[in-house]
Amino acid sequence: MSLRRDLRLRPFRGGERGQLVPLVAASVVALLAIAALVVDGGNLYYSHQKLAAASDAAALAGGYDIPNTTTATATTDATRWSAVAGGLNANQNLTNVSITVGFKCLTTVGVPCLVPPGGSQAINAISVTQHASVNSFFARILGIKSFTTTATATAIPRSGASTPTDLMVVLDTTESMSTADPNCTVAGLTNPTREQCALAAVRALLDNLDPCSGSLATCGPISNGNVANPVAQVGLMVFPGLTPTESKTLSNPPVAAPTATDDYVCPGSNPSITSYNSNPGYLILPLQSNYRNSDSSALNTAAGLVIASGGNSCSSGVGDPGGEGTFYAGAIAAAQSYLLANSRTNASNVMILLSDGNASASSKQMAGSATSYASTNECHQAITASQNAQAAGIKVYAVAYGAEATGCSTDSPAITPCTTMEDIASVPTANYFFSDANQSGQGINTSCTNASRPISNLNQAFTAIAGDLSAARLVPNNTT
Repeated sequence: MSLRRDLRLRPFRGGERGQLVPLVAASVVALLAIAALVVDGGNLYYSHQKLAAASDAAALAGGYDIPNTTTATATTDATRWSAVAGGLNANQNLTNVSITVGFKCLTTVGVPCLVPPGGSQAINAISVTQHASVNSFFARILGIKSFTTTATATAIPRSGASTPTDLMVVLDTTESMSTADPNCTVAGLTNPTREQCALAAVRALLDNLDPCSGSLATCGPISNGNVANPVAQVGLMVFPGLTPTESKTLSNPPVAAPTATDDYVCPGSNPSITSYNSNPGYLILPLQSNYRNSDSSALNTAAGLVIASGGNSCSSGVGDPGGEGTFYAGAIAAAQSYLLANSRTNASNVMILLSDGNASASSKQMAGSATSYASTNECHQAITASQNAQAAGIKVYAVAYGAEATGCSTDSPAITPCTTMEDIASVPTANYFFSDANQSGQGINTSCTNASRPISNLNQAFTAIAGDLSAARLVPNNTT
């Protein structure tokens, strides 16, 4: 090539410098857009799923309430289970969460529309809508700082279509339950005792269970404490046990002791009790469903369960006679025996145990030969009894009431009352263990809590259990 030709070409070669810069810049923008689509899109999808799940939980929580509580209460419970700040389903990916709760009367779900307490509009469904912001990552470079996502869920209340439930409540009535609980409020009582607070919680349970199908205006005639085709039947046991009719062997299945009527008649008095191996009668009332006359009515004050739980002014309900120390392995075994012998086909068997968990009855209080429970390892015996019940298909809820930091003095290896109650609860413990540690008094274990199901009083625990046993269910949002 000649020098002249080479010089002629140089200006053209020099003019190509910098032509790739726009292409590279465009490529970077395209790559960022793809990254934003992949990373931010994936994060937005994940966050939306969290919001949708929180909306489902919120709607179900409100669905458990209606129509037996006010819409304000249903709204409060729905909000508590939502993703709003402080809600049980709050998520760090979701910010600026807002919630809207509405109520409907759906005509195609087979559940009657009823007017809730204090309301004027008949309802049978709750709708929850949540809006949230989701912060972006790569999209920020493109000027998009956040995305907005929305989720809606609709739930209907208990319909009576749920699996029937046979539930035995086992209450601590030892002397410790006679002490006052200044952190508890019971309507009509000043300075209520722990026993009275526990009975108020039982009434809250009864007020939220289904005695019969929700499609019925009334549960109908009552026979032996039961309505026809009951949904949730409830029985009541206490410890220490009462003096039974039998003198040698424990009834199997258990029967109510003659003095049990003292706990559910008007007026009543404390029944006689006996030591834990002297064939105690733990059963106060067998499984019954006449505690309400319909799913939407108030408590039936003539029902034995309502009288025993202090729901009739003629009686203060089950007393706390004291006399014996705390031992409840026998009561758990008796509840298991009764449920297995009396449960209905296809019914779920459930047990609720309420105690401070400190099983440490003296050898004298464990006297007798009808049963052979040892006066050692009393807390571990209760755990074993609960495990046996669970193996037999019974769900066990454990409610620790003012559990102390130390106790279970007869046990080796050492165990605390709180851990005992946790171990008594069915697995997963997070679902079946409650603790009211909001107590005054020396030695209370204030760290005895369940972060998954936090409560500040017994009513919340028993209402939550009723919700677990109810049949609130989600329906499509376009249901009419």
